[in-house]
Amino acid sequence: MYIEVKGRQSGLVFSACHFIVGHGKCGRMHGHNYHVELRLHADELVNHMVCDFVIIKKLLRTMCDRLDHLVLVPNKHPDLKMEDRGAGLWMMIDNKEYLIPKDDIILLDSPSTSSEDLAILLLEQFFIDFDVPNNITKVELGVFEQEGQGAWVERTI
Repeated sequence: MYIEVKGRQSGLVFSACHFIVGHGKCGRMHGHNYHVELRLHADELVNHMVCDFVIIKKLLRTMCDRLDHLVLVPNKHPDLKMEDRGAGLWMMIDNKEYLIPKDDIILLDSPSTSSEDLAILLLEQFFIDFDVPNNITKVELGVFEQEGQGAWVERTI
């Protein structure tokens, strides 16, 4: 059995700017109105539930809020040059220079900001922020750039 939380319908959304280093069109800074979805699989119910929806949605909203209205920057890409310039972060991306206020950026511990890598990051964060109940056997998390276009990652427990 599993429960599912649909991101768009549940307000699990964030708007963010990103780029994918080395990718022609997606190498340009652009934005998406993302949404996050989650499935929790369980081998048994606890108090007649897989897990409390309220707890899950609150946690996912907090995760989305951390990314909302920011420029997502992958700090592990070998071809992305960055330099702290006081109030701003200077970046060289595919021979283009940017200076962006640090308050407008979130550095992500990732080689890219693709939907796939965002899903991996958010699933890792989910396991950091949530004390997973013993009945949960698998967690699936999806990050969607738009309706019908996203990436899923899963972890079996």
